[in-house]
Amino acid sequence: MALRIITSNRMEVLVEELASVVKRPLASVFVPEIIVVQSKGMQRWLAMELAKNLGVWANAEFPFPNALIDRLFTSVIPNLTDPPEISSFHPDVLTWHIMEVLPGYLEQADFQPLAAYLAEDPAGLKRLQLAGVIADTYDQYTIYRSDLLASWENGAADGWQASLWRELVKNNSHHHRASLLMQFRRQLGRGKQKPADLPQRISLIGIPTLPPFHLEVLTAIARHTQVNLFLLNPCRQYWGRIVPERALPRIGQQEFDFSGGADYFETGNPLLASFGRTGRDFFETLISDCGEVAPEESFMEPDGNCLLHAIQGDILDLRDRRSEQKSIVSCTDDSLRIHSCHSPMREVEVLYDQLLHRLDQDPSLSPRDILVMTPDIESYAPYISAVFGSPERAEEKIPFSIADRSLRREGEAAETFLAILDLCGSRFTVTQVLDIVEAAPVLRRYGWPRAIWT
Repeated sequence: MALRIITSNRMEVLVEELASVVKRPLASVFVPEIIVVQSKGMQRWLAMELAKNLGVWANAEFPFPNALIDRLFTSVIPNLTDPPEISSFHPDVLTWHIMEVLPGYLEQADFQPLAAYLAEDPAGLKRLQLAGVIADTYDQYTIYRSDLLASWENGAADGWQASLWRELVKNNSHHHRASLLMQFRRQLGRGKQKPADLPQRISLIGIPTLPPFHLEVLTAIARHTQVNLFLLNPCRQYWGRIVPERALPRIGQQEFDFSGGADYFETGNPLLASFGRTGRDFFETLISDCGEVAPEESFMEPDGNCLLHAIQGDILDLRDRRSEQKSIVSCTDDSLRIHSCHSPMREVEVLYDQLLHRLDQDPSLSPRDILVMTPDIESYAPYISAVFGSPERAEEKIPFSIADRSLRREGEAAETFLAILDLCGSRFTVTQVLDIVEAAPVLRRYGWPRAIWT
């Protein structure tokens, strides 16, 4: 078994490479294909693309990265009775544990900053919010700073974070991810025998970044099962040392030293330097942790002369056009457009009009070819439903679906139920009451037409 890394600047190429992998059958048709994705939206798009490429696509599981790691830990570590996802170190559970034990420590000198913050908190709301932040921080430590937690547990550090962590792990039968990683290392280091219940094949695609924690687990498990990483890389040149131009004076640019004794920084492509920090750090980590694995590169040159393709080509070759002769952009070139809108509702309305225009101009374009991305889908979901769900003319309706919503938002009944609970202790404003009365489950239950409330 081995680790395989495939990189490309086009998602379509990666999907074709993935299709060529999953086309080879597993040991049994009843064994599901494991494909790790970052979001439900990517899962839906990927399933449609694989079905289009292969003709038929079924029997696949699409876990998120953390879910895959938890599954691998359960397969490798013997007698792991409690799955990591229901551990008492899960942030949702750990928040309440921290809230319980924190008052007993506020008299200590190390906890004086926390005591000062919680001085005026009769209802405990600030303590609950603080406990949630601390729990999320500890959860990040288990992924990114497992060595720090190990030193705290051995009593090698002082401070309120270390003292509180030692209290949380004391007499706790559950294991946090950092301790599970150490057990995982020891178990795999005992021999070359393949652990039971490992997936026969694991593929990861469309994931922009993975922490070193996950890369270490995947690299180790690749000795026993097939692991494929399909990574989107916008640049085929080495771009691990590029920095934004504004950061050069702060870093202190040095002359290149062929002996390797000095660092050399450059801007490269300014867009990639400014907005590609997360990807740059990820590929640097990938090179350091999986340096013995040569990536299989499958880059594609942009095949047009429009503005968007020019920008993509500059990023692909790490080119900075500011020192070159400027190119002329056609007045009819609309490959890259920026709309400034005064509200989220107006943004969605402009998006709807632009999509209608595109569909009219290009008969080969279909709604399934369109993907709209936003950093906060929850805040835009009501406007999307209002604009796309109720067009002025039925023939202008664009089929759509909203992916990556939380379970609370997707479930009408749950959202309404929680809204009713929020009424307790509130002022029972007209808006609060009408939002509940106008909820779809309430209207259906009492047979009220929505029109009487609008």
